[in-house]
Amino acid sequence: MQSSRSIHALLVVVLLLACWGLAQDFKNTEKGGAIDLRNRVTGARVLAKHGDPYFYKWKIEDGDLLCDPFNAASVPVSKTTVTPLSLALHVPFADWNYRTLQWCWFVVQYACLAGGFGLWAWGQARANATWGGIFTLAVCACSFWRLHVDRGQTYVLYAALLLGLSWVGRRKGRGWDWLEGAGAVLLCGLRPVYLGLPGVPLVQRRWDALTGMIVGAGLALLVPSFIGDTTVWSRYQKGMQVHSSLYMTHAQPARSPMEFSPEVEGIPLDTLAGFAAVPFADTSIYRLVSFSLPPGWMLGGWAVLALVACLRLARNSAGSAVVWWAVSAWAVAGDFLLPAFRNPYNDILVWPVLLLGLEALQGGGRRLWIGLAGALLAAQAVVWIMPPWFIPVPSVMGLLLSLGVVAWTTFLSWQKGCQAS
Repeated sequence: MQSSRSIHALLVVVLLLACWGLAQDFKNTEKGGAIDLRNRVTGARVLAKHGDPYFYKWKIEDGDLLCDPFNAASVPVSKTTVTPLSLALHVPFADWNYRTLQWCWFVVQYACLAGGFGLWAWGQARANATWGGIFTLAVCACSFWRLHVDRGQTYVLYAALLLGLSWVGRRKGRGWDWLEGAGAVLLCGLRPVYLGLPGVPLVQRRWDALTGMIVGAGLALLVPSFIGDTTVWSRYQKGMQVHSSLYMTHAQPARSPMEFSPEVEGIPLDTLAGFAAVPFADTSIYRLVSFSLPPGWMLGGWAVLALVACLRLARNSAGSAVVWWAVSAWAVAGDFLLPAFRNPYNDILVWPVLLLGLEALQGGGRRLWIGLAGALLAAQAVVWIMPPWFIPVPSVMGLLLSLGVVAWTTFLSWQKGCQAS
């Protein structure tokens, strides 16, 4: 009884903190321009005009609709870095007034947080749902979530889709397998670090998922090509190679003067280019270590290991909860290996790892997991009052927690394989 009261008291505390966070996000959105949403919207508009969203350079005669104040003329690539599939999802709404889009995306981000939790919690034990709710509400009090909402980012969409797919994976039947296969490929098309997902149902010989994967792959490849042209995926690859080269060589192109209108789409330029003062730092593995690492070999090794580990785990029937937990953790590890500036808002990708761990573990392991997750979220929440050197610490904690999941689930896979033989 005493334990139950303590949990309910904790739930009330995090609910109040979440309400405070919502109010802060509302104020930040009102004052700023969601600068990362802006580059996706302008990229979608360029794509719809059959242009190149990854190398487009704006000029004042191009008009307000394509203006991104941070698309510097001195840099060979634009600020658009999402996949063509992600841009294609923005196209139906790209012609809306940007201020309207900004508020809609504010709602979408919170809807993803609520919807991802709701789907995961559907059918969970009450204790799991309660702790999952506490973790989700606590996210709203974290500095990385302030940054995510203020910049208008998309990572919560990927995290919510993963949790939604984990719910689909718990359903039985051919239609659910088809949906899981299609959803897994589409999620890879949005964020390639989830490359282990499509193989899971196939290794488990759920062949209806293969049809869904074919449909999902067709949509991912053809829809952006139909909106833009057939070279959009190759241009995306070339653009990311340039971004990677600029990042790894620490290139700082000289700033060239750019001319802007005082208002863009009826929004003062200072507001459109504005953003909240939220602590951030580069948490890519290439900045966290003091020695040089080859990104190609790092990503290639990660991809092979992630595929082998996740597929072996699925084949050895370690339990669907453990498989999804492993996939989510491998995705976080891969995110740190991308040769690009990694902002703390990427840390929302750890959220599914925290929730799926509640489902995958039992007994003492689950209690330990709750403690570790609580420590991580507490560290994220206190970044505001800590010295600057502390800013990347919670991100590193999330990485270490995910690597622990990778190691544990790989051990389980090996153990199950030995027992089967």
